[in-house]
Amino acid sequence: MRAWIRHRQDWQQFLPVIDAILCERWDEVSIQLKSNNEYCEKLLKFLAWNDLAPSVYCLLMRAGVNDKVSGELLLGLMVAAQQAKLRSESLAEALEELTSAANGRALTLVTIKGLHFTQLLYGDLGSRWVRDIDVLVSPQKMGLFQSILRQLGYRRTSKLPFNLDQRLVHAGNWQRGQISIDAHHTLRVRPGYKLDTQRVINDSVQQEIYGIRIHVPSPQDCLLIMFLSLCGDLERGAVRAKSLVDLQAFLVAFEENINWQELRDSFEEQGVYTLALAALQILDTCLPTSMGGVSRRLSSSSSSSSSSSSSSSSTMDSTEIRAAAIEILAGRPLAGRRWYMRHSNANPLIYLAWWLIGAPLRRWLSR
Repeated sequence: MRAWIRHRQDWQQFLPVIDAILCERWDEVSIQLKSNNEYCEKLLKFLAWNDLAPSVYCLLMRAGVNDKVSGELLLGLMVAAQQAKLRSESLAEALEELTSAANGRALTLVTIKGLHFTQLLYGDLGSRWVRDIDVLVSPQKMGLFQSILRQLGYRRTSKLPFNLDQRLVHAGNWQRGQISIDAHHTLRVRPGYKLDTQRVINDSVQQEIYGIRIHVPSPQDCLLIMFLSLCGDLERGAVRAKSLVDLQAFLVAFEENINWQELRDSFEEQGVYTLALAALQILDTCLPTSMGGVSRRLSSSSSSSSSSSSSSSSTMDSTEIRAAAIEILAGRPLAGRRWYMRHSNANPLIYLAWWLIGAPLRRWLSR
């Protein structure tokens, strides 16, 4: 618990330097990092805690400014990048084996997040820490996929029957040694969401990821997945630095190709617009310079949807946004739940009933 409290406090301390790194304000970064060894040591621990050290190392190397940080910090980041590469290589081997087995049974797997985001956002295998393999499978094909996993030696870690499990969580976990696979039957299970898993699978495209030919989500669905992850974090009262940095990297790389009108209409149709906008507003507060007020581009896109007026009514002013961000970053009890209930399309009573009834089971499942 003490480590978690320190982590919350570290957010306030290190967000400015992360913002400066993402904006490539290297002189400012150098002033903060080159002379203060104690600060650098704490920053390295913070980056390691948030699985961000490999990505920061990648950004430093890509910009050719490794001389802007202390040697000790650079060495720590380099070691983290090497560890991330070894981890990713083992996951890539497992993903290739899994893809080959699925192809042999005419089963379409869509890999989400993980190695796909590593290649999409940064390129090098060692540039992003990946904990597991996430694949999306049609609910109708989940039985076939489970039989493939068993044949490959994986075991399901959930203690509940699959039919009950899928009503509580969006993915079932499977383990084999150090390899973990999250088999997604949907992108997220929450009251108010109207996510069409089959559409995401149908819209996926084949792509080569580190030599593996596999389906990946469309760019718009990649953004949807990032928002769902960020909203899930905020709902739990947590802000993962890795989620913020990945989203910022995606927007920098692909914003010119984003049709904000289509994105807004799609998000409203799937019941996630108000949450996505509120999450972006929190993101703007956490990383004010690097995000560049991106939430305004989503909110200012006109919408012909009938829900547009009700959507805009739930947006917050700058004072409310900052207050919500401070509450969540500080780990105030139930701050994330309050934030979620305000901005979700779900009926608050239905959401509370779903959360209170399912929370003990989800906690038990995660042990």
